[in-house]
Amino acid sequence: MFQRASPYWRAHPDGVENETLQQRGLPPIMIVHGTLDTLVPINEAHQFWKAIQLRREREKQQEQQQQQQQQQQQHSPGGGAATSVEQPESPKPRTISKPRTTSTPESTKAQEPVPQKHDVLVELPGAHHAFNFLLSPRTLAFGDAVNDFLRMAYETQRAAHAKPKL
Repeated sequence: MFQRASPYWRAHPDGVENETLQQRGLPPIMIVHGTLDTLVPINEAHQFWKAIQLRREREKQQEQQQQQQQQQQQHSPGGGAATSVEQPESPKPRTISKPRTTSTPESTKAQEPVPQKHDVLVELPGAHHAFNFLLSPRTLAFGDAVNDFLRMAYETQRAAHAKPKL
């Protein structure tokens, strides 16, 4: 039961057993962690980030395989054999000043019907656990960053479901 409720387990590529959750995929994810957090080690944020990236890569590979299979079925009456794709290594997390995303290069965006989901890992130098409970300039900046992230996630979702103008 714990695994089903765990964000880490839901992000893990093999962690989701529920078919509906697999089809939905993960929402955009923002991880904010203080480098001096003694309650939850920063290593756990890195592990979560790695699991998210692996899951995103697997979803992307599955989508590409489905597209290849559909193209093969359209071009050959007998269908075609599926090809296997190796699992690449996930990117290593690092302290960042700009959001790191899982988006694709500009040249391939025009080919993709669904906007990419953006994930962000923010390591706050010198921040402890629950740094945002006390009002400070850092807390206000954190609130602005969360607001910006949620706005981006909303706009991406809205664009994905927008009706085409005729």
